[in-house]
Amino acid sequence: MRQEAGQLMMVGVPGTAMTVELAQFMRRVRPAGVILFSRNVKSLSQLRSFIADLRSEGGNDLIISVDEEGGRVRRLVSPFPKLPPAAEYENMREPRASVKQLVSKAACEMAKLGIDLDFAPVLDVATNPKNPAIGDRAFSASAAVVADLGAEFIRALEQNGVGACGKHFPGHGDTDLDSHLALPVLRHSRARFDECELIPFHVAARMGVASIMTAHILVPALDPKFPASISKSIVTGLLRNEIGYRGLILTDDLEMKGISDSHPPEKSASMAISAGNDAVLVCSGDLVLENRVFDSISGAISSGELMRQQVESSISRIDEFRSRFSSSHESR
Repeated sequence: MRQEAGQLMMVGVPGTAMTVELAQFMRRVRPAGVILFSRNVKSLSQLRSFIADLRSEGGNDLIISVDEEGGRVRRLVSPFPKLPPAAEYENMREPRASVKQLVSKAACEMAKLGIDLDFAPVLDVATNPKNPAIGDRAFSASAAVVADLGAEFIRALEQNGVGACGKHFPGHGDTDLDSHLALPVLRHSRARFDECELIPFHVAARMGVASIMTAHILVPALDPKFPASISKSIVTGLLRNEIGYRGLILTDDLEMKGISDSHPPEKSASMAISAGNDAVLVCSGDLVLENRVFDSISGAISSGELMRQQVESSISRIDEFRSRFSSSHESR
């Protein structure tokens, strides 16, 4: 049960090299994966060594992930190719060809580093130009363009050995608050979501994108009580059952204020998994907090709060992701 709990977590880690404390944490928790941030990267050679050490302590099947969207959201350093902000592609002479060329090159380099999962592309529709969280991270104010270029981005990553992640479900593009700092409320009707926000996610789901990330936003038309990331109506009812998505569902970082102000990570983790997420992200690299989240999930499994069948299904989807992507790095 304890090892199962770790398999429902993707964690941030401190520093740029293995330490005794980090090694102990990795062996105790055995997380499904690690998400890398700028704080973990000094150079690409250092990063390769760090990834090897993380896998040595956490298991060869450890999923290594990163936020490499392009523009202002990038973690990897030169000579890694720098991607443009998503919003720039629409204005290029050949948008789809540009996405394919640039993202394919970046994906090849990520795979060489041992990175399995890129938390990109952003599938939010940029209908609010004053949105502090999304802005130029989105491809367009047109749902059709977002769906089209998002699909090209997904293909470019996944055809070159890196899993993609469509985010932030069910759509963060029209919010006026940053969910890192507060809980945004999006008061659109369900009909509006069907006509706009959900279109890129339908396309991504149909093409079998490796993963989708749920957002810390409140959408009263879909669930008047719980933020999307911990809403069973949204995660299981809408994404899994209605849209028919069969891949990996992950939360955004549970330490973001949009969720943690009302539900601290130790509480929201089991709520998110119960809602239908397969794994939760806890990103700051605070190992004390991450141990507490691990203990909380372990307790929820032991007590039956988390159903055995649901836990096993989530771990099965995580293993399916590994079979598609992690195994591709074994020879590198």
